[in-house]
Amino acid sequence: MTSVHLHPVVAEAFPDARIALVTARGIRGAEPWPETVAVMELLAPHSAVVEVRYLDPEQARVEV
Repeated sequence: MTSVHLHPVVAEAFPDARIALVTARGIRGAEPWPETVAVMELLAPHSAVVEVRYLDPEQARVEV
C-alpha cells in the first residue's frame, strides 16, 4: 500500500494543511451516483474558500 506523508517542516509552516486522497478501482462511470453528487454539492462551497497567507521572507523557515 502506498503511503502519503506531510514533511514535518511543511506541517509546521502550514498547521492547517490537510491531505485528502482517494483512490478507486473498478468504478462504473456510466451509472448515476446520487449520493456522491449530494456530498459534492455539500462540500463545494467550503472548497471554494481560499485563504492565502504569505510568509515573511525574513522568517528562518523561508529560504530565498
